[in-house]
Amino acid sequence: MSPIPALLFCLLLLPAVAPAAEPVRLVVVVSVDQLRPDTLAAYRDEYQGGLGRLLKHARSFDCVHDHAITFTGPGHSVLLTGLHPRRTGIALNHWRDPATLRTVYCVEDAEHRVFGDPRRTASPRLLRCDALGDWMRRRNPRSKVYSVAGKDRSAVLMGGQHPGAALWYDHVRGGFTSSTYYFPYGLPDWVDAFRNDGWLRSLPAAWTYEPSPHLRRDDDPRESPRNNRASPHPLRTGMLMRTLSNIYGSPYLDEWTLRFARALVERHDLGGDEAPDLLCIGLSATDTVGHLYGPRSQEIRDVVLHLDRGLGEFFAFLDARGAPYVVALCADHGVLALDDLKAVNGTEAGREVKAALQERLGAGLWTSLHKHGGSPAPNLYLDRALCAERGVAPERVLRALKQVLSARPEVAAVYDRAQLSGTEATDDLLLALARNSYAPGRTGDLVFLTKPGVLYRTGPGTSHGSPYAYDREVPLLFIGPGIEPGPGGAARTIDLGPTLAVLLGLEPPADLDGAPLALRGSR
Repeated sequence: MSPIPALLFCLLLLPAVAPAAEPVRLVVVVSVDQLRPDTLAAYRDEYQGGLGRLLKHARSFDCVHDHAITFTGPGHSVLLTGLHPRRTGIALNHWRDPATLRTVYCVEDAEHRVFGDPRRTASPRLLRCDALGDWMRRRNPRSKVYSVAGKDRSAVLMGGQHPGAALWYDHVRGGFTSSTYYFPYGLPDWVDAFRNDGWLRSLPAAWTYEPSPHLRRDDDPRESPRNNRASPHPLRTGMLMRTLSNIYGSPYLDEWTLRFARALVERHDLGGDEAPDLLCIGLSATDTVGHLYGPRSQEIRDVVLHLDRGLGEFFAFLDARGAPYVVALCADHGVLALDDLKAVNGTEAGREVKAALQERLGAGLWTSLHKHGGSPAPNLYLDRALCAERGVAPERVLRALKQVLSARPEVAAVYDRAQLSGTEATDDLLLALARNSYAPGRTGDLVFLTKPGVLYRTGPGTSHGSPYAYDREVPLLFIGPGIEPGPGGAARTIDLGPTLAVLLGLEPPADLDGAPLALRGSR
């Protein structure tokens, strides 16, 4: 684009996304893990709280993730960075180190241990970029940035490189925890006090609800029996670790998260001065419950209704504080409905691939392959040291494997690194999305995408991770001063960060993949 048209474009864009007349003091970004747009819309007649308020008054967009591998890590890495996973570096939740083939977790950092669980570590070290909170603090060092979530990767990746802190659900002790990256001298006393404030002891013995006659029966054999397939689901027991596990798979996870978010706002007086602040909230119950029972289950309906009430109380709390605030609600990915699931036995498929490779390469060479990434978008990593030991060219193994996988009936496409790293134009939508998920040094030697609805599994429940609409489509809602309610048109999740930046009067980095959305008028 030449300079003059680019300038005209910016001038046309500014009236639609200019900062609000009433300065925003607090931006609240809510990510509802695994929330599909149709799930959000399904219970709108029953909402009386925060979700109802958003659906009635927010600017809403038809939004998609613009990458193929739709997991929690990649999804949260794009929301406030404005970049595809290929540039955030968070292509998967876990990947293999190409040199050692060691499994790497997307927020691990051996230098920064997690409080209360010496087995775990966490920081944004593996995130290859900064995010909205970093942009805000560069503009005004007095801006406060905090992130809290049910999952560590959600909190860490939304918080960016240098927030005041990222905190997440403590599976070992209850309450919330963090790492030495954020608190070099120890977890603050007030966080421990929150853990022991009596809320846990007040919980009922079981999670119960009244099933809706408009949904499938509560006890569906396709659902996981782990915590019962129907109400009541066990919750509080005599064993702390078991109780905490049960909470993690219930709507009470989000209730605890929102209570802690209130404590963060009060403790740090977020929105209390002229420097705008940022609070990121990752609500994870829809994912932990959705995997077990599916998006059209009685359980998910009850989780969403709990969420509506919880967000309503949280918004009322912010209203009472009096500081002008904006809320943006989105999701890290969707999920495959149980009704649409086509299960393929992963163990049998692996044996068949092994046999086919042995025919082409000889016995034993199949063991040079290491899978990671999960169904339905597995990454395969080649053990080059083993290939060298056996005198076989890596290219020969990969070529044979690509042929074997491409011939399988459940596989839609197989891509190698040369294809994934290409920059030429393509009409292959799956390839274009897969390229946006390709992170050099982290993505496998081969990535294969299954056909719609396919999951490699032998047990109950469902999952996500594919490039199809049911996993890529997510809600995107904005509400607050200067935002005009109503439909806003098409959007991508990478547009969220730049949009909030412009709303705050910031100039987003020039080389982002996303672009600001129109929050009033037309784009």
